[in-house]
Amino acid sequence: MAEEDIRNHRTRCFGHILNLAARAFLWGEDPDSFEREAFTEAAFQVEERELRLWRKRGAVGKLHNIVRFVRASPQRRELMKSLACDQNDEDGYQLFEEERAAIDLELMQNNETRWNSTFLMIQRAIRKREHIDHFIAYLETKTSEPRQRVPVQDQLSPQDWLLLAEIQSLLKPLHEITMRCQGWAKEGRHGA
Repeated sequence: MAEEDIRNHRTRCFGHILNLAARAFLWGEDPDSFEREAFTEAAFQVEERELRLWRKRGAVGKLHNIVRFVRASPQRRELMKSLACDQNDEDGYQLFEEERAAIDLELMQNNETRWNSTFLMIQRAIRKREHIDHFIAYLETKTSEPRQRVPVQDQLSPQDWLLLAEIQSLLKPLHEITMRCQGWAKEGRHGA
């Protein structure tokens, strides 16, 4: 086998190893069984069982449920954005460009099959933490219908937010290395 072929082969294996490590970190010993179970619950649209399944995953699962709740309705997405604008206007100070940009960002939903999507969901949520907390508090005080609020079991505590920040900091190097391992095919190679 040519030296270049060996190097390309190792690069692909390295990316695969990173993927397996990140999935095991997020989903435990048997990430495939969790993915199958989550997919089955979603396919059969057994909402409450799916929510409970995700809650078992701790802070990441609660965040998944919150993002799903917000993204399930265009009205909720718009309300969250509106509340974020109002919240920052009430603060009475000039926003930095990055803070202003965070208002327009939507929450990102992860999927069961890609750990990178979970990392990106956490990263975006941390950036929008104040907006998420404000949205949940607003619904708690303004909505009498329980189905129109984020369930109490899914609300993130300060400890949950700290854990999400730690998870983000642990996954960030894996995400960056994974992005570096990706390639774009040149001269008939497969991008490795």
